[in-house]
Amino acid sequence: MIQHRPLGSGHPYAVDTEQRWPDPPLVGQALHLGVRTSGDIERVMVEVETSAGPSQTELTPVVRSSRGQSQDGGHLASAQAKQARRQGGWQTELTVVEAGPIRYRFTALSADGRQQRTKWYSCRAASWRPAPDSALAVDGSSQRLIPGTVEILDDGQRRHRLRFALALDPMEHVSGFGERYDRLDQRGVALDSQVFEQYKSQGLHRRTYLPMPFAHVVGAQGWGFHVRSSRRVWFDLTQPDRIVIEAIIDPKATPQTQIDRDGRLAGANDPGATRRDSSDPSTATAARFDQSTSSDEAPLTLAVYQGSPDQVLAAFLAEVGRPRELPSWVFRLWASGNEWNTQAEVERQVELHRRHDIPVGNVVVEAWSDESTFTIFRDAQYRVRGDGGPLRLADFSFPPDGAWPDPKAMTDRLHAAGIRLHLWQIPLLKMRPHPSGQLKADAAAALRQDLLIQETAPDGSLRPYRNRGWWFPLALMPDLTDQRAAGWWTDKRRYLVEEIGIDGFKTDGGEHAWGSDLVYLDGRRGDEANNQFPVAYAAAYGRLLESCGKAPVTFSRAGFTGSQAHGAFWAGDENSTWEAFRWSMIAGLNAAACGIVYWGWDIAGF
Repeated sequence: MIQHRPLGSGHPYAVDTEQRWPDPPLVGQALHLGVRTSGDIERVMVEVETSAGPSQTELTPVVRSSRGQSQDGGHLASAQAKQARRQGGWQTELTVVEAGPIRYRFTALSADGRQQRTKWYSCRAASWRPAPDSALAVDGSSQRLIPGTVEILDDGQRRHRLRFALALDPMEHVSGFGERYDRLDQRGVALDSQVFEQYKSQGLHRRTYLPMPFAHVVGAQGWGFHVRSSRRVWFDLTQPDRIVIEAIIDPKATPQTQIDRDGRLAGANDPGATRRDSSDPSTATAARFDQSTSSDEAPLTLAVYQGSPDQVLAAFLAEVGRPRELPSWVFRLWASGNEWNTQAEVERQVELHRRHDIPVGNVVVEAWSDESTFTIFRDAQYRVRGDGGPLRLADFSFPPDGAWPDPKAMTDRLHAAGIRLHLWQIPLLKMRPHPSGQLKADAAAALRQDLLIQETAPDGSLRPYRNRGWWFPLALMPDLTDQRAAGWWTDKRRYLVEEIGIDGFKTDGGEHAWGSDLVYLDGRRGDEANNQFPVAYAAAYGRLLESCGKAPVTFSRAGFTGSQAHGAFWAGDENSTWEAFRWSMIAGLNAAACGIVYWGWDIAGF
């Protein structure tokens, strides 16, 4: 077996052994190519064809790494077991001499002399070139844009990124960028705006569940900026007189070019375009982005706000959405524990808090469900609904000796004591172990009704996306950015609110969409939509709660620009140390500077 995945798993901070890196290849820099193989392979060769002619190189065996496991460890360290699979990695690096097409394939030789060969893969080497200042659309004052710093990264057929620099005064400080754990003043560091599940030690890695391409600049005149993009943006604040900003941009060269729902490159200027292979998207052809592009066609917009921090924040929130006022009970103490996994334990803990005069106002129950559907209480008895439609409370019976003998009575007793109840959620259809019962019916319905995020298979066809992260691997992911899919998903939870009386949901996760090759139901690709998924996730549950006459109280850890209007947030999983306590406080201050009003953290760690 020999496998090459040009884009890898989509992990934003680690390179998989079997991928191509960087993407696109950059003129004058090394191009890394890798594969993974079965244990019987003794040698791997790569044939490369460029305008300079063909060449052949032998790959070097390496310790295999996938999905960032060697760096991150994974949620709850579950990925550690994967490290046993160390064999089977091969890599080499080539120097990219000039712009233009690159074509390559791999050949593997086994001990018995058998030969295996991959298909040909294609990409184009790109280089940075000066662009007119009008290639960046500036909404507001453009005096901070340093003239002549706007550049476009393109490969002669397609544009990939845009970068530019904003001037900073020596006394200015830069703060914000979403929920950041390491510091308040980001001068002197580099960071980016990618939603990511960094399990613990976020302050060390400068990775966050809740980034935003927005910042305050204070200390002189007072101003702020927002890169209006849901794609990944990098911010380099290590230079003494400027911020260098680099952003992935729409690869389209003209407004008409787009990816249609079937994964084909289509457009008014390209009626006969063929299906794009998203495993190697640089093979797609589009008209060249001309240097004379007007500001109306600029691939990126920068909003610049003037004034004091409150004026800057007000202008930003007017654009992206203001926080909704939530009921006062949100500000009361929240309590939960993973081991509060039965009705008897929840009621025992509530009584202990009362006895010790700890004024709990909210209880979050995490281990309540069947750990399969996340819609059904564990031990509940019911008849599977084959069409995947919503169940009602009358469809269930609760054994007296089960984990949850009467969820409705428990909820009523909590309400009588002035305590609100929230249930844990995850936005996935769990597929390991193999689904059965209601989950099997739900997964079939989601496939049948086309409700899932998709990815591109090696042959260019679309197939359901399978979670590439370490938490619930290979799970299916409903497209909660789509109203129809979100409605189907939340209707299955409606009885919990309408009939049992649940007050809110802990909308955990939200970072499971990895890779630019994902395709959402409206045709957007992963590089554009992945960061927006957690915003839509919380919004969908908020709509459910409001439709049942409840306040839209969700409790999320992931988010992005626009999350301000959707519920409350907490700082995610963290160690039980004073250092982690400090990081959480910094995270809350930065989140607040970006308009996240309702915020908390695990005060004792996770």
